[in-house]
Amino acid sequence: MKASADATLSEFDKKDGKWAWKDTYVFALDCTAGTVKAHPSEKVKGIKVTELKDKATGKEFGTALCEAAKKTNGGWVEYWWPKPGEAKASRKISFVHSAEVSFKPDIQVGAGIYDDKMSVEELNKLATQAKQ
Repeated sequence: MKASADATLSEFDKKDGKWAWKDTYVFALDCTAGTVKAHPSEKVKGIKVTELKDKATGKEFGTALCEAAKKTNGGWVEYWWPKPGEAKASRKISFVHSAEVSFKPDIQVGAGIYDDKMSVEELNKLATQAKQ
């Protein structure tokens, strides 16, 4: 990824690429510029982070994604978002971290799961245990 950061980001934009699987995909944010840098949906790529809104409540969550990425080991954010190919929103929990250590400074990378059971607190606890 470090050798070809821009190519990796363009791969994140592909719905059928190696960074997408079933209803899960990797996305990238540029929280400094305040934009969605890479996303498999053309409607989302390039928009302002502050335009990311929970589809059930209308509450903005892009800022929360950027804040979670600032944490030492990243963090989880919960929101309602449609699964790829669906109009109805489902509960989604995304993990976001700074890509600085992985491949590109100033980029935050995330991926989410559609899950009705796990809480953000439980997932953060599991992430902390995995780091130990």
